Amino acid sequence: MNIVGYIEATNATNKTPKTHTMTNKVKVQVETFIDLLGAVKAASLSELYELEKRVDRHFNAGTLSLEGFFVLDVLIMEEIAAFNSLVK
Repeated sequence: MNIVGYIEATNATNKTPKTHTMTNKVKVQVETFIDLLGAVKAASLSELYELEKRVDRHFNAGTLSLEGFFVLDVLIMEEIAAFNSLVK
C-alpha cells in the first residue's frame, strides 16, 4: 500500500471528509509515517533492526498512529525476510 492509499484509507475509516483540517497530532503522525517509510525503503539489514525500535518508540510516544505502526512493522518484517532469504 502506498502512502496515498494509506491516508485515504485512514480518512475513510475515520469518516472524516478530505477537506477536514488535520489536527497537529495527526499531522505529526502522518509526517512521522512518511519519514519512517522512506527510511525503511532505503535501509540496510542492520538499519532495519534499529528502525524497528524507532517505530516502537514513536508509537509509544503517540507520534505514530496505530495504522502507521502496523504498516511499518509489516514492511520492516518483509524487508528483513527478504534480506534473510538472500543469505540462505
